[in-house]
Amino acid sequence: MAKNNLTRKKTKTFNYYKVLDDYYLEDGIGYIPAKVKSIDDIISPYSTRNSEIINYEFMRYIDINANFIPWGYPLTLEIHGPKFSDKEKRIISKALKNHYSLLLVNKKEELKYLRKRGLYLIAIGIISFIIYLILTSLNVNFAPLEIMSLLFWLSLWEGFDAEVLSTSDLKDEIKDLEYLSNMNITFEVEESDDIY
Repeated sequence: MAKNNLTRKKTKTFNYYKVLDDYYLEDGIGYIPAKVKSIDDIISPYSTRNSEIINYEFMRYIDINANFIPWGYPLTLEIHGPKFSDKEKRIISKALKNHYSLLLVNKKEELKYLRKRGLYLIAIGIISFIIYLILTSLNVNFAPLEIMSLLFWLSLWEGFDAEVLSTSDLKDEIKDLEYLSNMNITFEVEESDDIY
């Protein structure tokens, strides 16, 4: 009997898409529900007026839940909590948009730097390869020849890494940040007894 029960458990599979449909997707839209008690759960207590920033825990909650939604679905953040004034809604929306927009600009600058660095290193590698070819054609056999060979391979490897490998990860991050910076934000009022 126990063996039969074990066999049944082995054959049972996990349906990822059913869980997605149950918790995150509805009518082709990806939802991130967030329950808050006040604006202080969203906006950092250390931020100043007109330069509000997102509370770290709230930001992490959004980032973690956004990872479960397949890329391409329109994204909506549903904030469940007390009735926010129009001013508070504007502050929250602006802080969220600014947060992801600033991260996006930062990552784009990092991508630009990596590309420039990669091209610079590849150029150094090509130049050192040309010098290496010239020195070998002149039958020069001394230490600078080995240094040129090392410089050639090292520069090409680092340039390739910066230009191709690192930038592909960064492009994925930029794509995710563009996705998050364009999310729709809605506010749902819940009675204070419903909020734990």
